[in-house]
Amino acid sequence: MTNTRCGSRVLAGLALTAALTTVTAGFVGVQAASAVPWDCSVGGSGNVGWAICTSGTGQYQAVVDCDVWLGRDYTRKGAWRAVGSGEQSIAACNSSEGAYNRRLNAFGPL
Repeated sequence: MTNTRCGSRVLAGLALTAALTTVTAGFVGVQAASAVPWDCSVGGSGNVGWAICTSGTGQYQAVVDCDVWLGRDYTRKGAWRAVGSGEQSIAACNSSEGAYNRRLNAFGPL
């Protein structure tokens, strides 16, 4: 009887090991999403900011914060552009205000 219990435990342990190995092997084959914009540039001067991405897939958008003298600052966003389109996304503050914190929003295909 002792041998049967020991054998059952060994078989249960082997079954659990096999199940965990199968689950782990399944995760190893999963690749991280690599379809996102990259090779992006951000720039601008005065009250304007721009962004452009030339590699990857998805879309991007320029974003700037606008400095209002003696007032509340605000954020402006440019149009969404497709990666590789060669088009800049441009975000502009009112002409009397300066743009700062120039950056971009980007996302890959959903």
